[in-house]
Amino acid sequence: MSSRWIPLATAVLLAACGESPTATSDPVVGSVVITPPQAALAVGDTLSLMATVKSVDGRPMEVPVTWASSDGERASLTPQGSRVRVTGKRAGPVMVKASVAGRTGDATLSLVNPIPQLQTLDPASAPLGSQGILVTVRGEGFNPDSRVRWNGEERPT
Repeated sequence: MSSRWIPLATAVLLAACGESPTATSDPVVGSVVITPPQAALAVGDTLSLMATVKSVDGRPMEVPVTWASSDGERASLTPQGSRVRVTGKRAGPVMVKASVAGRTGDATLSLVNPIPQLQTLDPASAPLGSQGILVTVRGEGFNPDSRVRWNGEERPT
């Protein structure tokens, strides 16, 4: 064997002894969990939710999350990566979903009207048996869904 074949034979021999290259792949998403999974939120208030994404072997993953609300008229979402800020707009149930690579996590929110704080009634009183009295209610925490009850019955507002 001539000396020019030695370097080539050495290179082939070293390549054969080394490990064969393996393809690296991204971890597969195993789960998406939203924290907290349930919450009550007053209309007008905000709440922060967080999505935790784990691979099939349970390791945390930092990947983009897609957020969605089941009812955009009840709750608006402001995504911030693995977190989302939820703002209550109207009372009722809302489901918030976080999705990554076909996997989803859910949070169930109950949007509630804030408890109104009554400040004044005008007039403050009326003679017994008075008819057709217009009463002005002033306070805080009222919204379009608020109702006024007088003697246990809802009155027009």
